[in-house]
Amino acid sequence: MRMVVFAHTPPPHHGQSQMVKLLIDGMAGDQPEGVARQADSGAGGAQEKNGALGIECYHVNARLSRDLRDIGSARWQKIFLLIGYCAQALWLRVRYAATALYFVPAAPLRASLYRDWVVMLLCRGAFRSTICHWQAVGMGEWLETHAQGWEKRISHALMDKVELAIVLSKFTQADAERFHPRNVGLVPNGIPDPCPDYDTTARPRRACRSSLRRRLLVGERVEQPLPRWAGENPAEVKVLFMAHCSRDKGCSTRLKGFAYSWASSRE
Repeated sequence: MRMVVFAHTPPPHHGQSQMVKLLIDGMAGDQPEGVARQADSGAGGAQEKNGALGIECYHVNARLSRDLRDIGSARWQKIFLLIGYCAQALWLRVRYAATALYFVPAAPLRASLYRDWVVMLLCRGAFRSTICHWQAVGMGEWLETHAQGWEKRISHALMDKVELAIVLSKFTQADAERFHPRNVGLVPNGIPDPCPDYDTTARPRRACRSSLRRRLLVGERVEQPLPRWAGENPAEVKVLFMAHCSRDKGCSTRLKGFAYSWASSRE
């Protein structure tokens, strides 16, 4: 199968673009040396990767936003960029006889939805099958609750009944199913193990610091010098927030909740 991946890679960095990069790298990472190569210059920088699974992947890096603040905004320049990317996808369809279009639908934002309309209108009919990978959540519900009637009709006319919808979890499946895909696949996102030696490095350190922190919270004295795994300050707490640190992602709410629980545990 020959597939055109119509999605952007970082920058800007966010979950969707990072997952697309992981997909593109993964399609080439386990292939024989020399298999991945640049497509003809007419593709505008698109990339061809021949997969061991019988998939040839051609990437159109459809980047429209300059940074995170630009995502979802409306600019005239984006229209011309988008049409150019669609032309690249259609050229790859003709040049390499690609049969499948892989597309990542937008988040529930009006400007982003209009972007999806343009891609589906110009490109979907040229391919035998369309694969929608639903990285964002909420578009189906947004159409039902916030969109105008004409927006809803156009969206369903252009995006309904794709051959395959890929969702991240059962929680997001119902949203994608509002577009009546012919098939649904559940594929959770994942990344390479960032700590393969966890049991011998991070785990003993976490256990030691957790034990010392519990003793400090109840007012016990901790012997000096501190154990090797304790670090410089076992009372210091580090919080990992798995999203962009913005208000709409809930960062401030989580920090307030953590501060409250930490203060309560010391009373």
